[in-house]
Amino acid sequence: MSASQKPHTDQRDRIFRQFQTEKFDPRHAVPAVSMTVSADVAALQSVRRSYNAGLPADGRASLTHVLVKAAGVALGDFPELYSAFDGKRVVSSGSIRINLPVAEQNHVEYVVIDSPDRKGVAEIGAEVREEIARIRAGQGTFYHVIRDAMKAPSILRKAVGSIPRVRIRNFNEYYGNFPITNFGSFGVETGIPVVASPAIAVLCVGAVKEGTTLLPLTLVFDHRCVDGARGGAFLGALKGVLEREPATLFELPAARRSA
Repeated sequence: MSASQKPHTDQRDRIFRQFQTEKFDPRHAVPAVSMTVSADVAALQSVRRSYNAGLPADGRASLTHVLVKAAGVALGDFPELYSAFDGKRVVSSGSIRINLPVAEQNHVEYVVIDSPDRKGVAEIGAEVREEIARIRAGQGTFYHVIRDAMKAPSILRKAVGSIPRVRIRNFNEYYGNFPITNFGSFGVETGIPVVASPAIAVLCVGAVKEGTTLLPLTLVFDHRCVDGARGGAFLGALKGVLEREPATLFELPAARRSA
């Protein structure tokens, strides 16, 4: 890294560390439950290899791209998981907005994919790659949002952030309403991420265990909003999409095919 790049990177590190501190304010702690299943992705990986054959490196579908699509499909029957909680009631979010954390230097930035259930894997992959390129260049979409927000005094940010409707609006518009964190990219088998209010749930993807084709999937959710039966049903639905319907994940949605 050149001397001219380092101050800019340090600024981003500092801004995102402050964001994390405010994001996980103990006053917004969530009573969470975690549940884990393992999906056999042997068939999915075979389909993915066939799909990627002949495509340039920057056009291939990664497992993460496919998981974003699969989560979007599975979430269709579980709107409470991508809704928000204002402290008293569940507030519908309307559409699915997947949040993907991306490691950058000493902090994490975010890629937000709107309505993955209505997009093809190629479109999802292109959006993810484009935003990661912006992040690497110091021009990430979310970075600009919080950089501008951090210009306000801390006491004002906290006051505004304590208003439920404002927190929920910002949550949906800028952060996304269903985070998927990929611990497996670091070789970690599984983990239990923190749910940051007003989010209701987060999905953690672990590493495929050596010598197997089993992919660990952990759902962490706010128990005030979601019961174990619903959390387990979602994991079962996601597992089913990955194991029994992998080829459909690489097809364009019907609306796009008919357009």
